[in-house]
Amino acid sequence: MQQYKLILYPALADNLQMEVIITALMNCGLISGKSIHDKYLAGDSFLNLLTFLGCSPDVCLTPQDDDKFCHIIIRPPQSTIRCLGHTATAVARCPHCKNKIPHWRQTKDWESGETFCSCHHCHAETAMQDMIWKQECAYGCMAVEIINIHPFEAVPAENLLQVLQDATGVEWNYSYAFDKWQVPRYK
Repeated sequence: MQQYKLILYPALADNLQMEVIITALMNCGLISGKSIHDKYLAGDSFLNLLTFLGCSPDVCLTPQDDDKFCHIIIRPPQSTIRCLGHTATAVARCPHCKNKIPHWRQTKDWESGETFCSCHHCHAETAMQDMIWKQECAYGCMAVEIINIHPFEAVPAENLLQVLQDATGVEWNYSYAFDKWQVPRYK
């Protein structure tokens, strides 16, 4: 099944505890205390913690049998940096010369954040996780996935990222993804 998602992820994942993250997300109202098969339902403040772009977003918060409703999945911390997901239009840019690297998916083992990719313009070798992605690809060790948010349909409110930073002591980022390719992760 194809799913769009907004991914929240920490810059670092050392010593992150799931219980702390879940508690912080419940306390701020992003998730409710209810879950269905590891899928958290949206909390009372969900719509206040995301800024929807455009004039009429279509967000279903009522559980449906086909998973076509907005819910949250919290992926546990892993020991290695992996691709958490990307959009269909994701383009890597070299952090040295800022040029596009159109062949990034052809790099062997590109799913690993520690794999190096060579820029065909300046010939710099850069780890996949350090490329410029402009919120269209995320590399990390854990994630909070908000399912059924289309790319660039919504952005996390600053206070949502601040809640996660305050709870964990590390900066958080966001990206969008479209799980058409079923990126291998969370083994």
